Amino acid sequence: MTAETERTMLDRLCVRYGRTYKNGEYVGREFARAEHVPVGLGFERSRIADFLAVRMFLSHGYEHLSTAERSRLAREGVQYWRDKTPTLIGHEVKVSRSDWLAELRDPEKAEAWKRYCHGWYLVVSDAAIVRDGELPDGWGLMVKHGKSLRTVVRAPRLKPEPLDMMHTAALVRAVMHTQARDAAALARAAFSGRAE
Repeated sequence: MTAETERTMLDRLCVRYGRTYKNGEYVGREFARAEHVPVGLGFERSRIADFLAVRMFLSHGYEHLSTAERSRLAREGVQYWRDKTPTLIGHEVKVSRSDWLAELRDPEKAEAWKRYCHGWYLVVSDAAIVRDGELPDGWGLMVKHGKSLRTVVRAPRLKPEPLDMMHTAALVRAVMHTQARDAAALARAAFSGRAE
């Protein structure tokens, strides 16, 4: 069994929020995904959200899903808040207990992005990383489960502050970087497949 890293956990989040839907000629992802999103555009890197997912579909309903798919998503704890605006869901990834304890000692780190989110999750590679009673108020919990993630504690609905331009620009840049990384990985996989 391979040890989980932040990269493998981020890959799990990319899969979770990477579903593509088709509606007639339109094909698109429900979520824009961004990894390692800093608070601003400069060199200040001390406040970074590990992963942000922006729900881009405004219907936020289940109308395009089968009954079986709705049930599966509900079991997985996928959030379907009924908003008329995009929804921002933040994630803090931890693969070691010591990293989690450092996070607990500096609650302002997560707050730099959490205050703009509709939901906030701690995502851990092992349930033993976070002990009973340690999950801060307003946080949900996702745990590695097989090849995916399982929601153990559903994130409560938060009332986010409006995003300012600095945070918006940082988010847009991170979405572009994440898409470029995904495209490069697909190209490498396609190229290596041809070489065999």
